[in-house]
Amino acid sequence: MINYLSRMTPYFHTNRFALPAAAVSAFALSVIFLFSTFTSLHGSSIWYAVLLYLVFTFCLGVFLLRIAVNTVQSLVKSQAVIAKTEEKFRFMSDSVPNLVWMSDNLGLITFFNRRWTEYTGLDYEQSIVCPELIHEDERAEMHHQWYRAVAEKTPFDMEYRLRRVDGEYRWHLARALPLYDSSGAITNWFGSCTDIHDQKLKNQELKRVQIALELAQKATRVATWEIDTQTGVITHTPIIEMLFGFDAHIPQRHHEELLAVVHDDDREIVRQAMNSWIAMSRPENGGEENFRIEFRVVWPDQSIHWLSKVASNIRDESGRVAFLRGATFDITDIKTMQNAQQQLTIREEAARESSRLKSEFLAAMSHEIRTPINGVLGMTTFLLETELTAEQFEYADAVRRSGNALLTVI
Repeated sequence: MINYLSRMTPYFHTNRFALPAAAVSAFALSVIFLFSTFTSLHGSSIWYAVLLYLVFTFCLGVFLLRIAVNTVQSLVKSQAVIAKTEEKFRFMSDSVPNLVWMSDNLGLITFFNRRWTEYTGLDYEQSIVCPELIHEDERAEMHHQWYRAVAEKTPFDMEYRLRRVDGEYRWHLARALPLYDSSGAITNWFGSCTDIHDQKLKNQELKRVQIALELAQKATRVATWEIDTQTGVITHTPIIEMLFGFDAHIPQRHHEELLAVVHDDDREIVRQAMNSWIAMSRPENGGEENFRIEFRVVWPDQSIHWLSKVASNIRDESGRVAFLRGATFDITDIKTMQNAQQQLTIREEAARESSRLKSEFLAAMSHEIRTPINGVLGMTTFLLETELTAEQFEYADAVRRSGNALLTVI
């Protein structure tokens, strides 16, 4: 019907009075014939009545015919506009790199663009009967979310894998929005699928690395962070909570929140050291790049833990320090071992000093004791050479033996 109307459009447009003229000619012939017939049979009065009837009928016919012609012309023009609009839409949809599709108001797919056919290797008829195009892991969820969006008249947004013509499933971001008519009713849904496969794999790899980093940081008790020097806001990894004794994980904290749990004896030292380093890192002050400090923090259970902080500055285009980026790690065990080593060293030094003093004492005592003992032994030797009774000799000899034994000891 549309093709026939399209062929008739030029004739109706250039010969808009052709049909009325033909009708007038036919009417004139009919009037002549009827006039001749009725006047011969019934006289002129009948002829006037018939003539009026025919004039009325003719006018009504011309009016209705004109309406029909205008209606047909409007339909043809509307169809031409629709066809041109569809042509523009197809051109635009085929020009984008995305997979474009449309559905009716019930969610049934009615259109795929050329890029869809190139990607899947399937035309429209093949695509709508091929559920395997969507990966089985996301297929059921995709249908659930799609028809829920259609039912609730809300935008559709989901990531799932689509099968390429070579059989590879690639990740796509699918989005669809409803199209409304002038009355507010949904007429169609317009959707597209954007290939995000490479970015998805990069994100998955990044997430894997982040998880591995968090596990490594948790095992080694090391946290990484970055401080905005203008706001004092710290962006950090979750392990920072464990190091400073916080219960809840907050991705960003203010620098003063961390200083609040620093030991009272160390808090001002840390604050002044940080401020001094930021000042010294300015180019006009020498541009010091690195920073390191050790300090204590007090956990809610009042236990004391040692932390070490190392950092480097990040400059903006003007050379100003915009960020401080670094790491904080727990050195409590190291400090405990160092303290134990210091205590051991102190005890060893004390033992060596005690031994030295003992040796000096014994040396002094040996000298002081040997002198009189040598005199006693000499006199005992002379005594033994004199005439002594057996009992006297035994006593003197016992003194000599005891003296020699004492000299051996000292």
